[in-house]
Amino acid sequence: MSKDARIAALEAKMHTLEKSHDEVSRKLTEAKREQWQARVDDLELQAHLSAMEADDRVQARMEQMRTKWNEARAQMGEASSTAEDIKDTLWSGMENAVHEVRHALMESKKKLS
Repeated sequence: MSKDARIAALEAKMHTLEKSHDEVSRKLTEAKREQWQARVDDLELQAHLSAMEADDRVQARMEQMRTKWNEARAQMGEASSTAEDIKDTLWSGMENAVHEVRHALMESKKKLS
């Protein structure tokens, strides 16, 4: 094989290798993009699920607070002679319910952070 033929063959191989390298680089870039998209999708899903869980916990605590309020309000209507007991029950129940709601919100905030 002549010197010019060898040079031409090497140039052809080099051109083929460059094309292959470009294709591999393109595929690697696409794979990295897909990997990052999957990570973003996963984080969005986790955030959504955490928000749903937080909402469920807060709703449960709010329902408990409403129940305590309704119980206390019903007791107030029954007899005025037990007003002091009712007041204590009301405040105790409301303080506990507010504390539970606050705790649920803080826990949800921690999970979302």
